[in-house]
Amino acid sequence: MKIRIMSIILSVAMTFSCLVTITSIGASAADTDDETIYTVSGNTEEIFGAQWSKEITEYNTMTKDGDLYTITFKDVQPQYGPNLLDKIRFKVLAHNSNGRIDEYGDGKSFGMNYYYNSFRVCKACDVTITFDPSTKDINITGDGVRTYDRNTERYYAYSMNCDTFGIDDRNDPYPLSNEMTLGEDGVYYVTFKNVQPQKNILINITAETAETIVGFTGYNYCGIDVTEPCDVTVYFSGRAFDDDSRIWAEGDGVEMKTKPEIGEMHLIGSLSDNSPVESNKMTQTDDYVFTYRADKLTAGINYDFQFYNVQENHKDMWYGVNDDSDFDFGTDKQTAFILSDYAAFFQKDSFSVPFDNASVLITLDLTNFDYVSKQNAAYRIDLFGDICTDGNISVTGATELQKSLASITSLTDRQNSIADVNGDGEENVKDVTAIQEIIVK
Repeated sequence: MKIRIMSIILSVAMTFSCLVTITSIGASAADTDDETIYTVSGNTEEIFGAQWSKEITEYNTMTKDGDLYTITFKDVQPQYGPNLLDKIRFKVLAHNSNGRIDEYGDGKSFGMNYYYNSFRVCKACDVTITFDPSTKDINITGDGVRTYDRNTERYYAYSMNCDTFGIDDRNDPYPLSNEMTLGEDGVYYVTFKNVQPQKNILINITAETAETIVGFTGYNYCGIDVTEPCDVTVYFSGRAFDDDSRIWAEGDGVEMKTKPEIGEMHLIGSLSDNSPVESNKMTQTDDYVFTYRADKLTAGINYDFQFYNVQENHKDMWYGVNDDSDFDFGTDKQTAFILSDYAAFFQKDSFSVPFDNASVLITLDLTNFDYVSKQNAAYRIDLFGDICTDGNISVTGATELQKSLASITSLTDRQNSIADVNGDGEENVKDVTAIQEIIVK
């Protein structure tokens, strides 16, 4: 029993001794903080000398300034990229006298390394980095520096198809002159001075945030004509992925374009190809109406699709909005504008036909589409043989087609567009037979 008690006392004494020793070591480390050397390591060789270097060099070593450590990089040129990883990222390294290197400024986000002290340079300037060892705070300053935190949200306006506003590519370094100001009414704006006359200037808005891809507003743009020299103010309301976000411009010589320029309209997706090719080019039947015929479809297969307007230097995309569990053929449905490359990956509609070897006519109608609000586009999918246009193949429809062929009645333009059931380019008794065959399947 005495031996056990002595053993316990000895263990307690050793534990206390260790704690004292650890405390002494901590005090010693604190006392020798002056021996710690602080350097800056980052992802940009042009600024930091080498990428993510842990070496101590004259170029990357910070200077003590009172309780702080600072370093200034001279005449840093504008740098910018379209993605998160293209931002200038860095961390401060503390080289301790015992050889240990502590790193400050890094963290985790979305399962990847993310450096909270990211920044970019939007005009040439000196960049100063300051580190406070007591608080671990890091600050970046400079006339052309833009920093980030979790609440960062900035917008820039630029012209997609010309250099009217200084840049014509969202991969370019965005100058301060393109940065928008948030007004008291919640609308962002920026004014470009003395813009010269030019037709079809396409204005886009790029979002800049801490953790997401930069430039992700994508196709959400507006078009203007400038008819006389004037100041042009560009406005943006909403947020990058809002369906009701709006871009518009005002000025004495500004005329807004409310309709899209049409290059080639394609129906991309599993009906033909996921990119615009000749086989999925739609037929223009009116100024802003386009159709596409798909044949020999199989029941039970979901066919996805998007509408794709190909222009020389930009693209428009729409997708069908169908809230019904079963697709409702023959009914006009809303078509939504796709706002970004990212959204285009998953914003698609799909349908399946009710019987094998079916043919459908897909119609996109942009007659009432407003290019500013990106609203009021419509589409419809009709089954060939649905002469009654009620979404069904029926005896009544076959009878209506027979009457039309006998010149007893006349079909509407829409009915005529889906009467050629067998696809031979004519409306005749063979199409009546094809409808009857579908009915008895």
